Amino acid sequence: MPNFVQIDHKLKFFFILLLQTSFLVLFIVFRLMDSDEGIYLNAANLVKNGLLPYHDFFSNQMPYISYFYAPISGFGMNSLYSGRVISGILSLIMSIVLYREVRQMCDNSTYALIAVFLFGLNGLTLTWHSTIKTSTLSDFFGFLGFLLFIRFLTGVSRNKNSVIIFWSGFLIGLAFNFRLTHLIFLPLILGSMFYLYEAGIKLKIRYSLYFLMGSIIASTGAIILFIIEPYTFFFDNLIFRQVWGANIVESNLIGKLFTYAKFAFYPQNLPLIIFSISGVIMMHRKKDKSSLSTMDKSALAAFSIALGLTILYLYVTPTQFQYYGQTLPYLIIASIPGIGMIAKKFKNGKTVIAASIFYLLFVTPFIVIFIFGIREQDADFKLSNISSTVEVIKRETTGDEKILSFYPHFGIYAEREQELGFEVWGINTFAYLSEADRKITNLIGAEKLLDLIKSRKFRVVISESGRFSAADDALQRNYRLIDSFDNIKIYKINH
Repeated sequence: MPNFVQIDHKLKFFFILLLQTSFLVLFIVFRLMDSDEGIYLNAANLVKNGLLPYHDFFSNQMPYISYFYAPISGFGMNSLYSGRVISGILSLIMSIVLYREVRQMCDNSTYALIAVFLFGLNGLTLTWHSTIKTSTLSDFFGFLGFLLFIRFLTGVSRNKNSVIIFWSGFLIGLAFNFRLTHLIFLPLILGSMFYLYEAGIKLKIRYSLYFLMGSIIASTGAIILFIIEPYTFFFDNLIFRQVWGANIVESNLIGKLFTYAKFAFYPQNLPLIIFSISGVIMMHRKKDKSSLSTMDKSALAAFSIALGLTILYLYVTPTQFQYYGQTLPYLIIASIPGIGMIAKKFKNGKTVIAASIFYLLFVTPFIVIFIFGIREQDADFKLSNISSTVEVIKRETTGDEKILSFYPHFGIYAEREQELGFEVWGINTFAYLSEADRKITNLIGAEKLLDLIKSRKFRVVISESGRFSAADDALQRNYRLIDSFDNIKIYKINH
């Protein structure tokens, strides 16, 4: 049996892809439901039925997410798994492209293998690229746009630079129309162009305009929706998340730094940060920019993206551990010069295998948390509880009946129409919005919720106990509890 280290690079690459695929399938099938998944599928279904984001219903993200998933919405739990499969495929494509581009940047298949191993088998990649999230799509399009920019920057296809930089801008435009935080790519890439691209100022300005033109054209759909509802568009995408995040997730500087520290000191991520910083320091010691290699320029541009995203997430609210996972592909590219120095010193096959196993071991905490669901806070998002609730809804209602659900995912997974105004994470959000803001966003207010319960026009109501005591009291007076799964309570009307 041949030594693994001596196996052909292509076989190693396919083995890594197979390993990534296996983990992704595991997470796709068994991972806890993320609360955002139901929100995005519900919004996609509303769009599919002819409604407009911001104008007709609340949407807490840039609009393209609703339209992207519209074709697969409306098919119950199958929509969830279909969306997850799409995310997994996009993640695998990112790995394939990363391998190909790194191999071209440094003309070294070994470094390309290391890059795809570090990205594809990172716990953050596996856990969140197996879900329906805006980050998966913005990661995908943003990364492709960045790699096109690298081709432009390093002169791989010099005679097609105008076309390449236009499509780079177009793809990044798509990225920030899925997730607004990727708007930061525009100044970062333009800054890298003016600093690293070897051309006159007039030519740099010309290419900048091509780049921005691509982003603007990619944003056409969002611009139209903004014109229709400018303030609601602005409120839903920016103000709402700040208000919600400040009350739900840690928002002070110490809390944000602690969240970032959890990411930075995680054993899978810490070496990338160390190698990338040390590599950038070494490159900045080169006084002449013309002496920078293709790999050097790529690493510097990638580091600027990683640093920009990190600073942005330290500023915005909410800040969560998984957000920093969006820096991974850029940290990996930025760390390749540093990894190269280490790789030259450690060529022993046993050392390589031991390091690989050590890295893979740190996927385990993600499996324990997100598949076994050991945390009490995740009980309501276990697929078993979601599926059981969906079965009760289907048993107790007919297909043409409307239900009242405090969370949007139960209606979408049970294939039942639900009352508009609940297109968010639950009624705990009500307390943090003024009455004027709720009307602007089309969200249900506390008084309206109580009126709906007391109207007794719904056969079934799905609530989460303990969030809003007045709602719990109204439900107990007008409905009877017929089933519960942890905090999920299912009520049926009293006759």
